[in-house]
Amino acid sequence: MLSGDSLFSEEALAHQGTPVKILQLAEKTGEKVKSGDDEKQVGENPEKEIFRTLERMLNGRGGESLVLENALKHINTKVTDRGLIIEIFDTVDNSLFDSQGQFTPLLNTLIKMMSDVFELVTNPISIEGHIRSYPIVLKDKPVWRNSVERALIVQNLFTNYDFERARIHRVAGHADRNLATESPTEIRYNRLEITLLRTGYTQ
Repeated sequence: MLSGDSLFSEEALAHQGTPVKILQLAEKTGEKVKSGDDEKQVGENPEKEIFRTLERMLNGRGGESLVLENALKHINTKVTDRGLIIEIFDTVDNSLFDSQGQFTPLLNTLIKMMSDVFELVTNPISIEGHIRSYPIVLKDKPVWRNSVERALIVQNLFTNYDFERARIHRVAGHADRNLATESPTEIRYNRLEITLLRTGYTQ
């Protein structure tokens, strides 16, 4: 568990508006919650409501350690028809991978946090790697290889934290094909997208 107050303390969850069912089943009985359950508890669209609750948990900063506070600067989240998309990315000050392609403590912290949050539901996830563009003069641009390798490293990190491998629906690399900024060579373009997929999503 991360240092500082738990993301799943009763006080923190209540403050973030977490449905009582998630708190009771996840903390008191250990039972996993399938996000299609109990419309009365979470409103008209229970799955999206739970995704938004998990999104608030991932973005919550109250009472957490300085390490986690800094790590959260590398996260963007959004709820879509596909599911809850968590984008984690490099900044000028800190990177997800070092110059040798090894994961950094920052990435390890982020994956541990997501693994903890994802244990509250049973939805599958997808992991997709993206890399910034390299100068066109390079003969062998490693963007495809690197983006796939990074996605596979993240898969292994999840399983290291006892995340069920069967829940990992897709692992892919997209090289520098999907722009995140106006300039594809910016550091910000080195990123990973981890998506908590909605029930029944198969693409």
